[in-house]
Amino acid sequence: MINEKAYAIFWGCTIPIMQPYVEKATRLVFEKMNVKLIEMDGATCCPEPEISRMSDLKYWRTVAIRNLSIAEEMKLDVLTLCNGCYDVLSEALKETKSNIETFNEVNNFLSKIGRSFKGEIKVKHAIEVLYDDIGLGEIKKYLVKPLKNLNVAIFNGCRLLKEEEKDFPKKFRELVKNLNAKIIDYEYDKMCCGLPLLYSNQEMAFKDRGAVKIKNAKNAGADVLTVFCPACFNILEKSQFVANIEEKLPIMNYMELLCLAMGFSIDDFGAFLHRIPIDSIMEKIEG
Repeated sequence: MINEKAYAIFWGCTIPIMQPYVEKATRLVFEKMNVKLIEMDGATCCPEPEISRMSDLKYWRTVAIRNLSIAEEMKLDVLTLCNGCYDVLSEALKETKSNIETFNEVNNFLSKIGRSFKGEIKVKHAIEVLYDDIGLGEIKKYLVKPLKNLNVAIFNGCRLLKEEEKDFPKKFRELVKNLNAKIIDYEYDKMCCGLPLLYSNQEMAFKDRGAVKIKNAKNAGADVLTVFCPACFNILEKSQFVANIEEKLPIMNYMELLCLAMGFSIDDFGAFLHRIPIDSIMEKIEG
């Protein structure tokens, strides 16, 4: 068993409300590996990375740093699964720490609500925690049901691709490979899921972005498409209904696949709540 680790968990808005099975799977996985996820009492939206950032950069940054100040009081680094939350929190942290005027400005705002921020913590994506802090070898010790019969397509999402120095795509791929699943490469794997396009043309977002990715992944032989980003999850799932795709491709968060590989059942983390049933996946795993 690894030495006990602890993180301030930042769930974001979407996972607790729309994807409870992802939250439960995450809790089960980390608990099994003796990693504590400590709730951030008083945390709010990250805030949302598109509209709020464009409407007022100063307040967008301050809201993000206010969230981080909670974790700093806890003396814990932040762990988040959501690509959007990671982008917002890490970018706000970087901007605040790299410019003394910005640092003072943020703290001036925070002082009005009795808070302050020193910048002494880190923001970590779940990929970093799993790959860098825990490690593939340690995770392997907990796998009792390898996913060797499962063909898995991976979608990183645009916000992971922008973090070139952290090489998230490589680490995500290695994490999937660590489950003994077969990785399926497909066309348009780097094309945006379509989320930003929703603000201007919903039909195009679903049919010309999300559905295109799904069709290509299915044609390549994928049994499931895995993501970390809950927003990508929602778009890729919903696009199949909007585009009237008859044979739908299940979407699963990586933490759910890891949960299954650790021997948990779909009832343990509520995967029966998926809009697109994962029965075909379970048949592959059990077979």
